[in-house]
Amino acid sequence: MLFSFRSADASKFPVFLNVQTVEMAFDEKGIKRLMEQGLAHYDEAENAIVFTEFEKPRVQVAGSASEWPDIIGCEIFTENPIVVSDRVVAAFQQAGVTGCSTKPVEVVKKPSRKLDVRTAPEYYFLEVSGRIDMPVPSCINADDVAPDLADTLTSKWDQTDLFLDPPSPVGRWALFCSEKVYELAQAEKWTNCGFQPLHYFAPYHKRYLKHESEAPLSTLVKRYTRQLK
Repeated sequence: MLFSFRSADASKFPVFLNVQTVEMAFDEKGIKRLMEQGLAHYDEAENAIVFTEFEKPRVQVAGSASEWPDIIGCEIFTENPIVVSDRVVAAFQQAGVTGCSTKPVEVVKKPSRKLDVRTAPEYYFLEVSGRIDMPVPSCINADDVAPDLADTLTSKWDQTDLFLDPPSPVGRWALFCSEKVYELAQAEKWTNCGFQPLHYFAPYHKRYLKHESEAPLSTLVKRYTRQLK
């Protein structure tokens, strides 16, 4: 079974607002400081100061949060919809999860009085190379669900454990994963992670569920949202 892999957006955990790769400094003192840090240099050909990326992208977090989770999600559609903790990365490496590499990020800005960035674990972006060669259905096109959708998804999937569907002009709100990742999350008790089976991506839509099981809707919803707590 294939799943979406995203944050559960529980209120006690923070969300990230954006990714800051360049710290802009418009005064002479600020530019000098960035040049000393190797984050900017003077380009003679362009006759201009060129700003370079931080070694670690800076993730700005916000929210009235009280705990650091294993998964932090973004509150908007983006190409990097989640960051994951070092616990998740270690589990991926131990289990041989395929289809991604990791890139460390620096968490910036204190999101609440209860939560200090100095106490945060190491967080990472997942740079996903796995692919599925079709758009994954969402609740927006629930009317288009076919009885053989699960088989179609599997036939278009490249068998990696973490994967993406074709690019969307509005960005992403979830990654996709194999059952291995889902089982790891349960075994490791990762916090603030959510999973939904792709072949009924919006489990509250009866159109998805009617092809899959005779169980009551309430039973199916409970079964497939237990990771969202």
